[in-house]
Amino acid sequence: MISNQSGQRLHDRATRGEALSDTERARLGEWLAAQDAAEVQLFSRRAEESSLTKLRSEISQVLEQVAAVTRRLQDLSSENDALRRETTALRSRLAAAAHPA
Repeated sequence: MISNQSGQRLHDRATRGEALSDTERARLGEWLAAQDAAEVQLFSRRAEESSLTKLRSEISQVLEQVAAVTRRLQDLSSENDALRRETTALRSRLAAAAHPA
């Protein structure tokens, strides 16, 4: 593995049209392959981070929806309890009216 500085010099020479020896071309090829691998790794990491960020956002949204549904269920339960009490009171009044003392 050649140093980054050596790879850059070889790359510069090659892009300027200078002739490279077989050894230099091989070293440049190795350096370019290493640069490509590093770039792929960097983009993969960024893609993973982006995916994780997206998943965290989706999880947060789902948790907010669950919380909203939970609150609505609690409200409905309270309303049902109030209606049961009212129904019981109305039945008692109806029974009392049907059978006056």
